[in-house]
Amino acid sequence: MTRAFIILTLSILYTVACYAQEILPQNKASLDVFVTGLYISREQPIAKNQSAELGVGMMADYFIGSDVKIHVRPSARLSYAYYYDRLRRTEKQRNTDLNSGNIIGADFITGFHVLNGAAERSNFVYLISPFWGLNRQLGKSKIQYHFKVGPAIASKSISNDGIGIYVNTGFAYCF
Repeated sequence: MTRAFIILTLSILYTVACYAQEILPQNKASLDVFVTGLYISREQPIAKNQSAELGVGMMADYFIGSDVKIHVRPSARLSYAYYYDRLRRTEKQRNTDLNSGNIIGADFITGFHVLNGAAERSNFVYLISPFWGLNRQLGKSKIQYHFKVGPAIASKSISNDGIGIYVNTGFAYCF
């Protein structure tokens, strides 16, 4: 199962990378409000069409069973993003401000001690996920919409079997 997960992920990343164009992403700092948390983050270009992002803030774990529980904890997030359609968007005169475009990448998210009550499993959690996503600037504002989805490997504290689906959506105010 894990081998198939890795092979599928690498195949998708390779295929998209083969069709990518080259434009340098912009530096960006933002306040991110996601379904899964609130972060202050900084995105920095590391190569053509590639950026790294570091965010710190709060994350929420949702546990749904006989009752619904939400654990809130301090968190850190490290992301790698590859913008694979920026040249095409520029040629079609679509907005590429604030790194608007389609992306593939990977997220590594860690969560620390639970702030609202005792954790039933572990105080330290992590999630690693390759993803496909999109960033879109809303009009001429400094507000951006984010969406990411992909397979995930998570600590047993988040997922009983360690494998799941990562979905993250929300808005960011860029400054």
